[in-house]
Amino acid sequence: MKNIMKTESYKIVNVMVFTEFLNIHENYEDIIKTFLSNIADDTINIFLGPEKYKIPVDTIKNAYIPVKEWDDISLDRDGSFVMNHNNQDVSRDLLSQFILKLF
Repeated sequence: MKNIMKTESYKIVNVMVFTEFLNIHENYEDIIKTFLSNIADDTINIFLGPEKYKIPVDTIKNAYIPVKEWDDISLDRDGSFVMNHNNQDVSRDLLSQFILKLF
């Protein structure tokens, strides 16, 4: 990893997914805006979330990938506190497609 970082041709990709991180918050928009306020040249922040929370971003250092199917999901959680509607296959596919387009 140190050798890769010395080349200055690396990118750090941070991913946040609505169905995996939100617990009990009153203002989802503020959390999303804070996460997608990245200004670092070597970092890309990607958020997957409901289309209804989509905010305008530059798509180079910050990207919001809307998932329309999540607009009306229930925020109910199972015994492990995982959101019942957490669909990791959808998240994986959308992230893979997006990252492949970047590089």
